[in-house]
Amino acid sequence: MSDPATALPTDAVAPARTGAGGPRVRPPAPVVREVEVDGCLSLYRRDVDQVVVLNETASDVWRLADGTLDDDEIVALLAAAYGVAPEIIGDEVRATLARLVQEGFLTLDLR
Repeated sequence: MSDPATALPTDAVAPARTGAGGPRVRPPAPVVREVEVDGCLSLYRRDVDQVVVLNETASDVWRLADGTLDDDEIVALLAAAYGVAPEIIGDEVRATLARLVQEGFLTLDLR
């Protein structure tokens, strides 16, 4: 799936933010570049000369991690797009976000 937004039903929206979700994540724009090939993204951190290639699902997670959603909202949107319960994909989505933060491709937005 190359764009989770296009797979969402027209009435699907992120749940209202209740403050229960984790911090939002935001790509560190000045140092990360992305290139899409066949629906998958390759990310490049030029400050440390590091590349990570994301599969389609991780690419969808990356696209939604723009600072406007927290992890619970990202899980809910992807679950709706994939037609599965949030409990089924939640751990994997959060692990993807955590790995991208740990490796410096995403930063936490603690606002």
